[in-house]
Amino acid sequence: VYDITRDPFALGLVGLVAFLPAIGLALVTGHVADKFDRRSILLVCYALTILAATGLFACAWSGTRQVWPIYALTLLFGATRAFANPAGRALRRRREILATMIDHVCGSTSAARILTLGCGHLREAEMSQAVRAGRVDRFLALDRDPDSLRVVREKYGPVGVETAVSTVSEL
Repeated sequence: VYDITRDPFALGLVGLVAFLPAIGLALVTGHVADKFDRRSILLVCYALTILAATGLFACAWSGTRQVWPIYALTLLFGATRAFANPAGRALRRRREILATMIDHVCGSTSAARILTLGCGHLREAEMSQAVRAGRVDRFLALDRDPDSLRVVREKYGPVGVETAVSTVSEL
């Protein structure tokens, strides 16, 4: 922007445009992260970030002499970051809570039995000391996706995690 305008203020606006969505969308982004699937939010945000980065690259490559496309793409980048941050934090926090609960249950009884529905890749087990140490009496992971269950079986089968293809309605 400075190469185009030779104006330090115009360059400073790039930082402002990148930061404004975080402030302007603060109340909305948390609500969206709570209401919608967080993985889908992150997927859309990452796709839009790639689009913005590609657009900025195209602006630099083409030698554009206009700054508005740079501001617009930077605004898009800031908006995607504003939505991705709370969604990503919520996903990580969910894993921490589940791992803590698994450890708590295993610490409070000698015969802990855990059932997880829609286990995905069971990433919360990575954070659980009880699962890693094999201190769960029985851990059954259910999912309707055989590929996810294969990953769980390969990774956590050696510490006693069992898998089964099933849905909530089939229980």
